[in-house]
Amino acid sequence: MRTCPACKKVSASYRECTHCGVFFSKWEKRQSVPTVPSEPQSQLTETVSSSERVIQVSGLTKVVLIVAAVLVAVWFFTGSNSDESKVKADFQGFWRAMKAANPDQMKKYLARPYANELLASGGIQTLERMKKVMPDQYEITRVAVQKDAALVDIRGVKEGMSISATTKYIKENGEWKVAEHTWHLGDNEGSPANGPTGSETPETPSTAETKLRPLAQISDDDQSARARDYREQFGNKSTQELLMALKTEPLRAGEPIPPRELILSYLVNRGAKEEAIQTLNEMLRNQNSLSVPQQAKTFLQALGAPITFASQKSHPFGDIKYQEIKFDWLEWSVEVKGDSIFSSGKLYLDRDVIDGFSRPQKDDFKVPVFARYKFQVTGPGLAIPVEKTVDAQAQPGEQSWDQVLTASGLAPGKYEVRLSLQAQTVMHDGVPLALSSQGQTLTVER
Repeated sequence: MRTCPACKKVSASYRECTHCGVFFSKWEKRQSVPTVPSEPQSQLTETVSSSERVIQVSGLTKVVLIVAAVLVAVWFFTGSNSDESKVKADFQGFWRAMKAANPDQMKKYLARPYANELLASGGIQTLERMKKVMPDQYEITRVAVQKDAALVDIRGVKEGMSISATTKYIKENGEWKVAEHTWHLGDNEGSPANGPTGSETPETPSTAETKLRPLAQISDDDQSARARDYREQFGNKSTQELLMALKTEPLRAGEPIPPRELILSYLVNRGAKEEAIQTLNEMLRNQNSLSVPQQAKTFLQALGAPITFASQKSHPFGDIKYQEIKFDWLEWSVEVKGDSIFSSGKLYLDRDVIDGFSRPQKDDFKVPVFARYKFQVTGPGLAIPVEKTVDAQAQPGEQSWDQVLTASGLAPGKYEVRLSLQAQTVMHDGVPLALSSQGQTLTVER
């Protein structure tokens, strides 16, 4: 007797089932042959083992997948390039509108939140301030597009000072619109347009001085009108006269040999390098010009001399709207004297903030009220930043600080100084209000 593999009943015969008639030998033969898959040949099937995964694709599926991959690649590259072209074209229109200082034209290029922020009040004055910053010519250094966001970086020169800008775009109703536009003045350490400069190899005085144009380039053999003018204007001046001319000679952008560079070369060749460095450090403190301190900084770097003074203004190109300020800095500077760093500056504190110090608070838990500013100094030999906190005066309007010692006993090297302002007050409804602001990091060298 044998159990039938088909009907599972006991058969009296070993050759065939006495119940369902299945021949056992034929049944076993059929079970040893692999079954044909029921899915269509064009379908994707998988064979999986413990060590690998094999994907089997029919010929038709391969063709479909290849075509799809090509289409995706074409869409990716042409679509990206197309977006870059659109962003670049839009930026050029935005630039023309900004140069015209026309609010109606600007609205076409701005995202709604940015338009409201930029043009809601005093729009023409805001655009006029932006126009003052704009270089006469610029070059686009980067256009980057990623999905619904884009960046445009440009750089140019304004009154002999390097200037760059970053414009951020977003898509609004399917169109590229400006979401933010930021200017970067001067060297712009770490700015998107110029990239970080902290990793660059510092120049030594011997190699840096060769960047100053030697007098031989304006030799007696050069009989051009400009060379004759330079020889007549500066050749016979005394050292003291040249030092004064270094400070007062107007900037002439675009000339092959800028006058200040020539004057500095005369001074260095006469052995008056230290006097020239002292004069350049005085030029760093010129608060009435953007280009003079920047050029002085460039010359000091070329001479391999430390830059001992740095400053910043919150509104370098326009009037301050005090009605929009609660508690903020207006200008500040840092200066190296001996082995110490001192800071001077000016801030604005609104009367409403001061009045809030005496208002009753709504909740049982009372927050402290104050207005203060803090300096943080980092640099060589300072494992922990040096911090100095100063309480602001409880008086409304502008107030100044002068020669505040921020750090002392410093080793030679470059130091970064950060300024931050913090205030806590109480609003009219008794709810606490926190205010904060910070300036750009300033760098000086001992």
